[in-house]
Amino acid sequence: MSKADQIREAREQAGMTQEALAERLGVSRQAVSKWEMGNAEPSLENLSALTEILGVEFTGEELPANAKNLWKPLSLFLGGLLLAALIALGAVLRPGDTPPGPEAEDGLPSVTSIAFFAPDGTPLRPDLGDGWLLFAPETQVLMAVSFQDSEAAPVFAVSAFITPTGTETFNQRQQVGVQAVDSARSISLLPLDMSLEIMSMGHLDVMLECGGGQTVTETLNITTMS
Repeated sequence: MSKADQIREAREQAGMTQEALAERLGVSRQAVSKWEMGNAEPSLENLSALTEILGVEFTGEELPANAKNLWKPLSLFLGGLLLAALIALGAVLRPGDTPPGPEAEDGLPSVTSIAFFAPDGTPLRPDLGDGWLLFAPETQVLMAVSFQDSEAAPVFAVSAFITPTGTETFNQRQQVGVQAVDSARSISLLPLDMSLEIMSMGHLDVMLECGGGQTVTETLNITTMS
């Protein structure tokens, strides 16, 4: 049985819709649909989460037992090394006018840098000009987000949302990534699936989710259309 069939059957046996499973994973329904159709592969982190949520041991490319909970701490460690290297080279993309340094006057945290990498850790330079970032379609990229934390409203998660261009409301807005924050690190590494149709052209909101229900958002314009 293929991995796609395993995911679909396990989801149905658990009595979950694609929307419900997507919500549990922090991905879009389209991503789950593509996994079940065999048009895309879940990332290592998503595969581990699927194993835990659905209680299925995937055959063929299943995760080793000692690797199921490895991706999140490994991604944070890798992201820290990569981001430190880019900062040293002066190659980090800084969103908007957000300056690095102390927290904002209102006591909230602030995003200090955002950088993108290929899955193998190769730095990407997606600047298309005119405020747009261009990525190759049908790929995955890693987005490293570093931030200045705050004692008054500490960051507990970093989320990514995409809204297609041309929309005037959030009715088409989708969450495309979320990562809990290690309290010892002010960095998060989120995988982004550029094969999703919604990623073709839109506004990418990078959101710091803070204590007290407060949020801090930086917006980038991204496209997979050359």
